[in-house]
Amino acid sequence: MRVALIVSLLALPALAQQKTVTAAQARQIVPRADLSDLTDAQRGVFLDVATEVFNYAGCQDTLAKCLGADQKDQHALRMAALIKQLTTEGAPAPAIVQAVEGYYG
Repeated sequence: MRVALIVSLLALPALAQQKTVTAAQARQIVPRADLSDLTDAQRGVFLDVATEVFNYAGCQDTLAKCLGADQKDQHALRMAALIKQLTTEGAPAPAIVQAVEGYYG
């Protein structure tokens, strides 16, 4: 029991750290997605999801790659809008991935 408590306490700092991404960084990674109205933490969640889920339409790669400057797939923009909405509602990345994969998969 004591070991579990110690392990839990040691894990707290890692859980408290949240990946943050500036608007400029987001523009470099996913230039076709407008994430300017998200917070840095929300952009981090968005990018966690976008680098994990695949676009199921014209671009057959991760959503992040399908939002690249040289891509034309319009479905990627719609998928990005859905993920952005879920992000602004406060959903964590794993829940968004599950919802998106359930919807598109």
